[in-house]
Order: sequence, then C-alpha cells, then structure tokens
Amino acid sequence: MVKRSDMARMMALILMFLMAAAAVCRGGTVSAEAEISGPADRVAVMMFIRQETSENQSGEAALDAVWDRARQWLINNGYKPEQIMAGPVTRRLFNNEQQYLVRRITLVEPVDPAKADQVAEKLARLIDQAMARGLEPASRLMSLDADQQGMMFQSGGVAGQFVFFLPRDPAGLVEQAARKGMEQLRRQVGWLSAAASLPALHPVDLTIDEPAQLESDLSQGRIGINGDSADEVLARVKVTARLSAGPEVGQTLEIVGQGRVETDIGQAVLFTRLAAVNPSYQGAMDDLAEQARRLRDSIKDLPKAQLTIGGVALFSGYVNGINIGGNAADGQLPGGAYREARIKLVREAQEGEADFRIRVGNLVRVIRGDRVDRPYQPPAVLALWGAADEGAWMSKAMSAAVDDARQRAQRHAATLGLKLGAILDAGPASQPESSPMTMLLSQFLRDNPHPRQRESAGIMVRFGEKPVLNVPLAVRFAVEPANQYNPTP
Repeated sequence: MVKRSDMARMMALILMFLMAAAAVCRGGTVSAEAEISGPADRVAVMMFIRQETSENQSGEAALDAVWDRARQWLINNGYKPEQIMAGPVTRRLFNNEQQYLVRRITLVEPVDPAKADQVAEKLARLIDQAMARGLEPASRLMSLDADQQGMMFQSGGVAGQFVFFLPRDPAGLVEQAARKGMEQLRRQVGWLSAAASLPALHPVDLTIDEPAQLESDLSQGRIGINGDSADEVLARVKVTARLSAGPEVGQTLEIVGQGRVETDIGQAVLFTRLAAVNPSYQGAMDDLAEQARRLRDSIKDLPKAQLTIGGVALFSGYVNGINIGGNAADGQLPGGAYREARIKLVREAQEGEADFRIRVGNLVRVIRGDRVDRPYQPPAVLALWGAADEGAWMSKAMSAAVDDARQRAQRHAATLGLKLGAILDAGPASQPESSPMTMLLSQFLRDNPHPRQRESAGIMVRFGEKPVLNVPLAVRFAVEPANQYNPTP
C-alpha cells in the first residue's frame, strides 16, 4: 500500500516535472499572413484537343489534322510559333468509358495590365473562335477525365480556371509579401508587449511559408504564382515566429486568457461577385459589362460609397459563388466570365446605428435586385460591418486577455500551492471556431479569390450581429513554490 506521504511526494515530483517540461515545450508563437498583388506581363491560355481512338489508328491522323488547321489559324491571327506550345499526345479514359487521344495546347502572349478589360475582351473572342476549331478549355478535363488528374498543376487556382495571368517576377512578389508579413508580425508583437508590459518581447525562430511553386513551366503545363485577371496577380506568405522575453526559467505556468470587447460600428463592407454564364464568352462579356453598369448606377447617389470592381476572369467549369441555374444545356459544362465587387460604406459622424443599418440593408436589396431578368440567380452578397480602425480595439482586447489570464493563473497557483511571478511571454492562442456563422464567414473569405477581402474585413462580423472582438492569448508566468516542501520521513 502506498502511504499518503509518499503519494504527496510523488504528486509534487510530477507537478515539478510538468512545469519543467512546459519551459521547454513552449507554445508562444505569433503568425501573420500577408498578401501582395502585382500586375501581369503575360497570359497563358491552356486548352486541349481530343479525338476518340479507333481500331484502325485513324484517330491519330484525325487529331493531327485538327491541330494542323487550328495551328495555322492561330498563326494567321498573329501568334508566333514560339507563342504556341503543344504537348505530347496522350491517351485518356474519360467518364463515358471511351478512350481519347488528348493534346495540351498552351498559348502565351504579352498583356498590358493597364488595359485589363480590353485584354479580357480579346481573350473572349479568341476562345470563342478557338472552340469552334476544336480547342477546348483545359479546365474541362477535371470533369471529363476519369482519373481526375487534369493536365496542369494549379497553384492557388480556382476550379474552372484555364486562363492564367503571370507576373514578371514572382519571386520578387513573394519577397514583398514576406516583408509585409514581417511588418505585420512586429506590429502584433508590439501590441502584445504593451498589453503584457513586456518591453523586451521579441520574435525569434522565424518560419516562412510561401507557395510551393513560384515560376511557371509552361512547356510542362505547370503553373506557379498566377492571377485570374491582368491587373492583379496575388502572392501569399505566412510568417511565424516564436516569442521570447529573455532567458528561460525553471518553472512556468501558461494560461490562455480571453479578451472580449464589443467594438463601435464605423463602416460596412459588401462583397459580391458579378457573373455571366454563356456558351459564348463574348456574350458573357457583354452581360458582365451591363451588370457592372447597373451596379455603378445603383450607388452613384449614395454618400461616401466606395466601389471597387476587380478585373475580369474567364472560367470553364464550376466556380464557387456562381449560380448556374438553367443556363447550361444538359451535359454541357458551364462557362463564362466573372469579376469581384467590393462596396465600402462609412458611417456619418451624426448618423445613428439604426439609420446606418437601414442604409446598408437597402443597398443589399439594390444589389440583389427585385426581379430576376437573367437565366440564373441574382448575385449573393456578403455584408460585414464593424470598427473602422482595429488598432485601439486590438490593444484593448489584448489587455483584457492578459488580465483574464492573470486572474486564472492566480486561482490555479493558489490551488497548487505556488507563488505567481512575472509574465515571461505572451502570444496568440489557437482556438477552434465553433460558431456556424463564423465558420461560414471564414469559408467565404478563404474560397473567394479576391485578394483584398481578408485584409479589408478587419474587426467585422456579418451584418446584423454585434461586432465583438475575441482575442485569446497564451500568457506564460514564472512560478515558484509558495512554501518550501519538507517531506516527512
């Protein structure tokens, strides 16, 4: 039988071992994700030709004949031979259980990012005419190919993308994003240092996560950093650092404190996607231009309404956020064009919250429209509202989280017979999101390809909810035994 004194001695040893382990296996890390966009200098259009195989091997000759005619048409329309890349002929088993001969065709040409809409219109005409000559958008292979491998490697691409705008210097974009991420990380560390009264808190052990593939290898059909419109190519980088405030100590206690503050409502941001589904890409461009005109007209009389419309993206296949409806024939993959739209409303100095709510709600109804005059559903609108400036609210929430962590630590220290010492370091604590609305918002911001949405959201929630900022911080304290333990023999 184990004596009670032996059991107490054993528990004390286990407690001290766990504290020593906590000093080595520290959590205190902080991360910042940064996005940098730059213009494209060329565009790659990936298409393919296919021909059903036959027993007499006539399929190969038929495929060559289709390609010879299409290639000559491209040259007649100004493409130089070095701008036309033809991959090898491969055999593919499609979902209809038929074998096809397939050849990847990549068209490359320089673009002027200052003329993004004109570039999209030119590409729409090219694709319509190319499809009439047997060339199909390469993204269709994801639905046609039984093995679901497709013909290209997409880095950050969206489903249905086959037009890729490429930057001149993708590695340079990544470096800009890394510098921006480091600046954001230092700013977070500054907030943490002020909240925890730790002027010596500094980042160590940096980790940088960047896209796996930077450069594109068009001859092999591999795509690196790219964008879906000429005016904006996005590069993302995540910078992570462990935080340190000085030398390690023997015993520590780490507690997660919660800082929860309700912010003011100073702005609203509405996100939507204008989309046109049409068998003709030129027809889709015309419809999209009309939608953009209507959107501009709907807000021209609104005070302090800032509208930003992104560049035109062409797609073939299924894209998140686009309701196809009955506009695609049976067995036909949808295709068309879309562009992102962002509207920012600023609350007037003398405007009450109720009046601001009405103004935002009216604008949402205007964007969605009272009637459906197109063969697919009106655009979905995500409306967020909340604080206009996050700095002061973030500092307040972090201070509240540190105070909460100190109260929790004092309670546990008293229970364990410990004396709570100074704060050694602090950092963001991971906390799973359990709110369905929060998860829905996170999914929208992650899936939507517009590069400025996450940064522009700030401290905001879905329209109608209270803008509450909840900041969990992991705070590490030095601890020591309150009374010297003298085991009895």
